[in-house]
Amino acid sequence: PQDRKGFIRRRVFPDRLSGSEAINYSHVLGVLLRKSLIYVSTRWPWPPQSGREFMIAQVIKALWVDYDITYIYIGNKEFLEIPDCISATIRLPLPSMPRVVLNFLSHCGHPFQEMLFYSPRNKKKIENLIRLIRPQFLICDMIRTASYASARGASAENGVLVGCDMDDLLSRRYTQLQNTARKVDFFGTYDRDAFWSLLEKVLAPTRDWVLRQEAWRMARRELEVGRTFDFVYLVSKHEAKLLRDKCREGSITHFSPAIEINDIQPRDAAANCNIAPWSSCLRVGFIGDMRTSVNQNAVLFILDTLHPKMGARDFDLVIAGRAPDFLTERLKAPNIRYIGFVERVDDFYDSVDVLLAPYQSGTGIKIKIIEAMARGAVVLTNIIGVEGLDTRADADILIADTVSDYLDALERARSPQFRFEISRNARAYVEANHSLKSEAGGLLDFLARLRRNFGHETPPVDKVLPPPGGVRPNSAMAAEP
Repeated sequence: PQDRKGFIRRRVFPDRLSGSEAINYSHVLGVLLRKSLIYVSTRWPWPPQSGREFMIAQVIKALWVDYDITYIYIGNKEFLEIPDCISATIRLPLPSMPRVVLNFLSHCGHPFQEMLFYSPRNKKKIENLIRLIRPQFLICDMIRTASYASARGASAENGVLVGCDMDDLLSRRYTQLQNTARKVDFFGTYDRDAFWSLLEKVLAPTRDWVLRQEAWRMARRELEVGRTFDFVYLVSKHEAKLLRDKCREGSITHFSPAIEINDIQPRDAAANCNIAPWSSCLRVGFIGDMRTSVNQNAVLFILDTLHPKMGARDFDLVIAGRAPDFLTERLKAPNIRYIGFVERVDDFYDSVDVLLAPYQSGTGIKIKIIEAMARGAVVLTNIIGVEGLDTRADADILIADTVSDYLDALERARSPQFRFEISRNARAYVEANHSLKSEAGGLLDFLARLRRNFGHETPPVDKVLPPPGGVRPNSAMAAEP
């Protein structure tokens, strides 16, 4: 090979292939000369547009150091970009509606999300691909794709270790939503079309029943995956410990959100931490895509609970991000500046004295908080916002539980010296605890230990090519009629 790109061609395989678009065996050979890995997901995370997409992109970038990655995307989104860390991309169709109905009848004990994305035909295509390239690992994106882990050939006996990138314990999140959330995305973030939007509206009146059912089903499935998969990793070491305590026979670890700290410049001290005068008008900000339930619930808490109490004090409240129409109207209230979508998040962090993050639901680690702290922003959040973090209250970050706690923290933040100390400590915390190099190294070491523990070595190339059973080069990518 002359170079990496010339040797392993990054190709997009559509769900329908003509004979001329069959798999190039030079790609297969390139994969086999390095350790290989298949990642199955219902999300296309480039460019990242949500916290979960950020984490998938981070995982893929970390794995790329040691592995050639074949990314299987189950969905309809158009590819805006294909990163260099992907050797091959295969798009598979979403299950048809009759298939989804059949899943609900035949897999009635599984979580609703898993039933929405399972297709036997897609599973067969994944089996063919496993036979073709013999990966060292097959990783499923969350519980929703866990059914594909039972693909024939995906087993430790065949040299393929199966793992789940679980992200967080959704059973905890659904239980939490029953008590705190006013807006719920039943199926999480996915490629919505008119049908799924309609289905959410139909299910809205049965919200509490759906959440109870999904929490119960998801809890059972999480335990099953933790006990039967070769490995599982989550973003929060707190949740990884919770699952490990219940699945002592499983290999469970954590892979936290990480920041390439050198790519994020610390904010100018004069922008937020000028320690000369006492600031009378405190600039308080919130930023987030308010079309998602997590950010919607946070903004509704600000509007309905916190802002009325802030009104009599000298605060400048600024809210940024896309919002649905009903929220846009509410954000026109007095003493609120709504600026909509912002191109550069760092500029927004620099424009406020305190960043509000009053999450009302959510599990795992909040990436927005990590990014803001890396910039040196002074973050005011609650116990949900700091879950999984080893931050020090009133040293690295501000933490509040009640409305009075929020107001007291904002009053203390009027001191430029206090903000200066928090800002400096926040960036130092991220540098010490969320380095991309450190997190990536930890995940790769974990996978290498797994291979050694199972006694597997990379299969010799001459025993893999040609593929067994006379599989046609394009059979793994054949279209679903």
